[in-house]
Amino acid sequence: MRTAAAGSRAAWLPSGRPVSPASPVAAARPIGDALTQLDTRECAWEPNGFERAFRKVLTVDAAGDPAAFISYLPGHFSSGHDLPTRHLHHRVHEFSFALAGEYPIWQYESAAQLHGALTILRTGYFFSRLPGSLHGREPGPISHVGFTSLTWRDRVGNWMFEPSFASESAFVGYGDGWCPPTAGVDRVADADGVVLRWPDLTVLDTRAMGWTAAGDGALRKRLWPEPAVVLLHIGADEALPADDGAENAYVVDGALALDGRPVGQASFLRGQPVASAALRGGPGGATVLAWRDP
Repeated sequence: MRTAAAGSRAAWLPSGRPVSPASPVAAARPIGDALTQLDTRECAWEPNGFERAFRKVLTVDAAGDPAAFISYLPGHFSSGHDLPTRHLHHRVHEFSFALAGEYPIWQYESAAQLHGALTILRTGYFFSRLPGSLHGREPGPISHVGFTSLTWRDRVGNWMFEPSFASESAFVGYGDGWCPPTAGVDRVADADGVVLRWPDLTVLDTRAMGWTAAGDGALRKRLWPEPAVVLLHIGADEALPADDGAENAYVVDGALALDGRPVGQASFLRGQPVASAALRGGPGGATVLAWRDP
């Protein structure tokens, strides 16, 4: 897996919609020993297969297909399929962390469940979706503001527009007994931040989770055990914990510093591992999402 090249600069409108690329910028740049930085704010938006949807590719796999990317879905998004619709992925393990906006999605424990559990993904939500997890859309709440998320996976084929979707994924019908639900109340997190925890799906509201000590003053929220996904908070001049072995990191809030140089919010870092570099918290500290390659 390697870091993707940046092509051209794109800005955000206040509503969160990407605008057309403008001026060229550099690709991911080395900033330390086996460490690269990609300022995702400077990355080009590219079409994401759906109308008015875009993505910024952060890493690609050995075949050159996107492995980690920032995805933008517009308000009133539609995949083009009549509702209700649902599908599963045979082999793909997908991870996602919500950066902004909201997106309603219905989750099913089995095909016999005619009405799914409504989860409205919001800023700070995380999910780990294992192969076989059934999910889709039903008539009901929609996103008016759009949705931006950071997504990574162990193989391609979980997005409908990808050529391998037909072999890696499958639509699952509802049968003749389906009728519109009477209510659309979404699941909310419990005291531990858990929205759903099923054998094939975990949905967390990381904002509701408690911090635990990670050593040397750092704090951690463990989102997924293996391959490890953690949310870290470090204070000014504190070091990133290295025990998770994460090769990837995204600065969610605040800033890091490397040899006195700022590594700002929305920076994507890749290293072997990331914490092996002399990265420390910037003047106001930083919150960092870190994960190992799946």
